Amino acid sequence: MTVAPRRAIAVHPGEILQEILAQNQITQSLVAERLGMAQSKISDICRGRRGVTPDMAMRLGRLFGQSPRFWLNLQENWELSQLDEAAYSGIEPIHLDAGRTISPTESARSPSPTR
Repeated sequence: MTVAPRRAIAVHPGEILQEILAQNQITQSLVAERLGMAQSKISDICRGRRGVTPDMAMRLGRLFGQSPRFWLNLQENWELSQLDEAAYSGIEPIHLDAGRTISPTESARSPSPTR
């Protein structure tokens, strides 16, 4: 019997932010003040109305002593979880050459010599 792989449950970064604030008795107003922004932005993130941008990830990371990548990963996982995979089922894959690698300096627009 095969078992279908379980998908990880994604959580909006605002839920995590709310938990951090509650567990540490920190107000949204204090966070907003320290970050130099309107409290409504923090509230919108906590309520899931606004996502975490790279700028906000950097700010939250600095504020709480975390990597900005932590916040960006939460956001990315959340966004991917909101997509309907069936909507992409018609995309036919292109099989790439197994040995071909692209260096960071190679442009994605550079024509491939074999294609």
